Amino acid sequence: VEDVLSNDEWTKYSQIAIRRDGRICGVLERKRLQATTGTARDHMRELDDSLLIPASAPIEDFIRVSEAVEYRLVLDQGGIRGVVTRTDLQKLPVRVVVFTVITHLESLMAALIRKTTPVETEWLERLPSKRRSDIIKRFEQLRAQDAEIDRLALTSFPDKVHIIASYGILPAPFRTDLEDIADLRNKIAHADDYVPDQAAFRDFPKRYRKVCHWVEQIRQAIAIAGGPR
Repeated sequence: VEDVLSNDEWTKYSQIAIRRDGRICGVLERKRLQATTGTARDHMRELDDSLLIPASAPIEDFIRVSEAVEYRLVLDQGGIRGVVTRTDLQKLPVRVVVFTVITHLESLMAALIRKTTPVETEWLERLPSKRRSDIIKRFEQLRAQDAEIDRLALTSFPDKVHIIASYGILPAPFRTDLEDIADLRNKIAHADDYVPDQAAFRDFPKRYRKVCHWVEQIRQAIAIAGGPR
């Protein structure tokens, strides 16, 4: 095992696959090693279904389990073809999925505002005066260019949160949770590092669950207001 751990080819890896007769039979987990004597087989974690995830699984499946597990071996075409780890949460496919769900959440917030306050002047009055004037000014500029759109489409993510929070129809954590979601959205949109350390890696699934939770809560609020689910 000492030879494996010190091998230049594998020093950068936290998990090292162990093969027997050409097939993976376990994983040597660097962080969990209690000793460096004996063979790799003596110290490996034996293969079982808790280590596996199918290549066809949605990205959300790994996001949800990544709070408890640091990696999964990817099973494809009858064999293990790779590994997915917490560090992969920074990669483009995950960013696309999470940003898409947050965008869906924002579209649902807009739908709830339209159903709850169909008259534009009423929801505009709920915004701070500076934001109201900015939206009205931008709307007039677009109308002068024959590009008139819905004023609500000119509101920002925080604007929508502010308007809905002022209704008081959603549970109290709404504003604080959505502020956290807005921070995550901005970091993803600007290609920032949104999981900079192990604590953030463990926290990321919780933040994603918040997004999914409020998607469902706002869907229900729209249904109560008479809108489509």
